[in-house]
Amino acid sequence: MNLTEISRGSVVVGFDGSPDARRAAEWAAGVADSEHRQLVLLHAEAPLSSTYAGTLGAWGVDAQALRAALTDAATQLLRKEARRLGELFPAVDVRASSELVDPRQALIEVSRQAYLIVVGSRGRGPIASRLLGSVSSALSGRAHCPVVVIRPEKDDAAHGAPPRHGVIVAVDGAGESLPAIEFAYAQAARLGEPLRLLHCIFDVRVAIGDVDPDHDDDHAESRMVIAASVAGMAEKYPDVEAISDVEHGLVDERLLELSQSASLLVLGHHRRTGLRRLLYLSVAAAVLERASGPVAVVPEH
Repeated sequence: MNLTEISRGSVVVGFDGSPDARRAAEWAAGVADSEHRQLVLLHAEAPLSSTYAGTLGAWGVDAQALRAALTDAATQLLRKEARRLGELFPAVDVRASSELVDPRQALIEVSRQAYLIVVGSRGRGPIASRLLGSVSSALSGRAHCPVVVIRPEKDDAAHGAPPRHGVIVAVDGAGESLPAIEFAYAQAARLGEPLRLLHCIFDVRVAIGDVDPDHDDDHAESRMVIAASVAGMAEKYPDVEAISDVEHGLVDERLLELSQSASLLVLGHHRRTGLRRLLYLSVAAAVLERASGPVAVVPEH
C-alpha cells in the first residue's frame, strides 16, 4: 500500500519499531477497533541523498543494495507488528505502508484523508528520538486531522500507580475550540470515562499570589464561557459525564499536572496571529514535550 491508497477515515500510526511506537500502535488500534476504522501502519524513512550515496560508494558500500536492505527490513518490521496487533484486535483491518520519504512530509500528506494520526514521542536511540520528537512537533502545527502523541510514562507508572482515567480538554472560549471539544467528547464516550472541561484564568493577581479561589465574578463568567463552548454536546454525547473546571493559573502547568493521571489531554490548534498564536505555541510545546501521557492536538477545521 502506498500513500495514495490509504482509505479516507483511516487511523494512521507512524511506526518505527520503537517501544513508544508500539504503544502508539496499540492505542491507535483501540480507536480503530471501537470505531470500526481501518488501521494503517506507516513506516517512512528519508531517502539517501545523492551526496551520501556518493560517499558510501567511495567507501565501497553499494547504495542501491543498502536501500533495498532498508526497504526489506521495514517490510518485515511492519509485518511483525501487523501480526501482533491482529492477535490483540482481531476485528481490526490492519494495513501497512513503507515509504522512502521524510516521515514529517509523509504524515502531513496522509493527514488530508486520515481520521486520526498517532505517533510516539521517542524513537530508537538518541538520533531517532530527536527525529520523532520533531515529527510530533511538525504534525501538531501542520496536520489536517487530529494528532495523538503517545508520551512516555513516568517511571512509577508501572509500579503500582493507579490506572489512568478521564479525558481533559482545555477550553479558552474561542470559537475555534469547538473541534477540540467535540473530539474530547468523542474520546470520552469511546473510553466510557468522564470529561473535564478546563478553563484557566491568568491575571496579575496570579503572579503576585493574591487570588481568591472562590472569586464568584471570575468563576461565573468563565462557566458561561464553557457553557457556550459545549452547547449541544450533551445532546450529542448523552452518556458522557462532563465536568466544568475553572481555575486560576497557567493552563500548561495545570495540564502537565493532570497528564500524570489522565487517559488523554486534548488541545486545540488555532491558526492565530500575534500574541494569541505565541501563547498557544508555548502551551502546546510545553505540553507535548513534558506531558506524561497521551496528548491530542486537534486543528480548528
